[in-house]
Parts: sequence; C-alpha cells; structure tokens
Amino acid sequence: MLMVSDVKRIGLIVLGYIVAPLRLVFVLNTVRQLYLWSINEKCRSRILEIFDPTFPRHPSKRGHGKRYEIVTCLWGETLKLDIDEHIGYTIFMRSFFDLVPIAVGMLMMQSLRSGDKHDKVYLDVGANIGSSSIGVALRGFPVVAVEASPRTAARLSENVALNSPLPYTILNVGVTSKEMAAKDKFLTLHTIQGNPGASSLVPGWAGRAVASDEITRLLTIDDIARMLGDIDIAYIKVDVEGYEMNALAGARETLIRFRPVVLFEWRPDAMDHDRPSGQAITALFPNDYTFFSVGAAIENDRSIRLFLRSFDPNASAENIIAIPSGLDPASRMGALRESGTALVLVAEPSS
Repeated sequence: MLMVSDVKRIGLIVLGYIVAPLRLVFVLNTVRQLYLWSINEKCRSRILEIFDPTFPRHPSKRGHGKRYEIVTCLWGETLKLDIDEHIGYTIFMRSFFDLVPIAVGMLMMQSLRSGDKHDKVYLDVGANIGSSSIGVALRGFPVVAVEASPRTAARLSENVALNSPLPYTILNVGVTSKEMAAKDKFLTLHTIQGNPGASSLVPGWAGRAVASDEITRLLTIDDIARMLGDIDIAYIKVDVEGYEMNALAGARETLIRFRPVVLFEWRPDAMDHDRPSGQAITALFPNDYTFFSVGAAIENDRSIRLFLRSFDPNASAENIIAIPSGLDPASRMGALRESGTALVLVAEPSS
C-alpha cells in the first residue's frame, strides 16, 4: 500500500521530468535572445556598457551630471579631471595616464646641462589636458603644447593655471603636412563620446560615435618652429590619433635643423589612409635616426624604468622613439640608446 510520502515522492519525480525540458527550453531561448541582442547595435552597446569594468566612471548616466576632481599626480602636477572621460578616469584611479611620454621628457631634461634646459623646449603635439608635459614644465623644462580641440585647450589652460607659474605655452592648432596646410587652412576635428583624447582629424578613426565636430586651424611643425625662432626643440611628442604621418611630414626642416628626440604612436593598419603606398614612417626622418619601441614601468616610488625594444614597422605600438646619432654616450639619452634601458628619477618639482 502506497503511503502519502511515497505519492509525494513519485509526484516530484514526475514533475521533474516535466519541468526539465521546460528549463532547457528557457535556457536555449535566453541564449537565443542574447545572440539577437548582440547583433543589434544599440543592445550590444548597452551590454558592453553594463559589463564595462570602468562603468563607475559614468556618473552622468546615473543622473548626477559631470563630476570633476582635482588631484595631485605621479609627477607632482595638479590636474582638474573630468572622470566621465577615459583619460580623466584613468589618471584619477592611478595618478598617471601614460608613463612613457613624460618619462622620456624627464630623461631628455636630465640629459641636458643645467644651463641648457631653459634654452631648449619640449614640443608636446596632442597635449590633451597636460598629463604628458605639465610635470616636465614643473621642473623648469619649457613646454610648447599643441592641442587641436578648442574645448580641450581650454581645459589644458585651466590645468596650467593650477600649476603656475610655469614655462608653458599653449597653441590651439592642429598640425599637418606642408601640402595639406597649403590646401586647407582649417579642418574638422572629430570628437569622440567619452574620450576626447581619441579625437582625430581622421573620420571614423576610433570607430565610435562622434559626440561633436570642432573646426581647427592647421599649421605644420615647421611653421611652429619658425614661430619659435632660434629656440632649440630638443624633444617632440606626437600623439594625434592616426594623423602622425601627416604631422611628421610637416616637420622635415625641424628634424634636420634641431635633431630632436621624437616620440610617436604607430598603427600601420590605420595609417594607410595617410601615406602613399609603401612609404615608411622612417623615410620622414634623416638617415641617422634609430627607431625603437619604448615601454616604461614603475620601479619604485621614486623612479621609472624605460626600456627599448626593436621597432617592427608592420606592428602597432603605443610609443615609438626616434633617437638621432651623435648623442653623448655619457648623457642620459645617449646611454638609453646604447644600453636599451634607463632609470628616470621622479625628482621634486623646481621651487
């Protein structure tokens, strides 16, 4: 004779057989829905946003509006950051954005004789909010900062004011080749939503929605060098989001005359629009320049380690350094070229 407990047990077993296929159908349907959502552009963007590990940097999407923070960064500079944006959020979280440009600038400054650093300048092309150059200027190395975006140039000016007095000049222009500058005096700068640092003169460069367009005046680096007169350009950083070939093509006279150390980003796949077929980036430099991929790492709380690797023109690299021959091997920059590594001290800012 079946007991009540036996009936319940049998009922649960039967129910399990009925529910199991339904659960499988539910799982399969969920997978199908996720797939359909993934091929829908709007839904895919929303999914990526939800699972973005930096989602907390979007307070404006939670109804609180933009949020600014004023912070002291790794090199002692004070910056006002919009933490809705990629660069601002990154600096806010770790006190720097990219170690290499400013570490190379520090090394260049430390390579100069004490009296020389005031007679030479660091040309920061694509200065953004100043995270790659204000720290160098704090130590007495004059900076000429080139920023194409009027809005970003205004924010850069705020950050310079927070650290003043500084040997720091801002030029709100874009840079291009001599041929392009003769053809167009102005060009459209495409500003990227959530990451103005990826704004570019190249349409569709970052593959993201364009927040707005800005019109920028065009010059060449040679034009800027002529404006500076006899001031020696010792170091040039070029980060112009896919427009590096054009920018460096407009620096031929400067490279020959001043023989600066040059740092630039390299993405051959994305720069094909910007160069004749087969033209190498190295062809824009005098023959005695040597090219390396350069990286940096924090070694301790007072120093940064720079290290060089071979340059592959067919591979993308965040930072490529071009170093001329003839540098004193005893200088810090000469030693970097010879040994492939250098320790950059995070010295105190000048009083």
